[in-house]
Amino acid sequence: MIKNAYLRKMETKLREWDEDIASLTAKAEKATAEARTKLNKQIEVLRSKRTLASDKLREVREAGTESWGKLKVDAERAFEDLKKALDEAIARFRKSA
Repeated sequence: MIKNAYLRKMETKLREWDEDIASLTAKAEKATAEARTKLNKQIEVLRSKRTLASDKLREVREAGTESWGKLKVDAERAFEDLKKALDEAIARFRKSA
């Protein structure tokens, strides 16, 4: 995949996940105190993982033609980790709602 196309694809995913995190945050505000505490902890983890994924994507963006492929692997791991955590948080919220 060409670097610019890859970057656009991953940036789109980040924007979508930002919306999911914002949605969870809004739902947490309406939850009971106990559920809100649990959700807020999960949201903190999600934001941390989102920052890491964004940082890895920035490294890919700044990388030269020779090295971006190697950095892409690290970025994809960070994205997979964020997606897994987000899916788990959404599933937990659905169970508690």
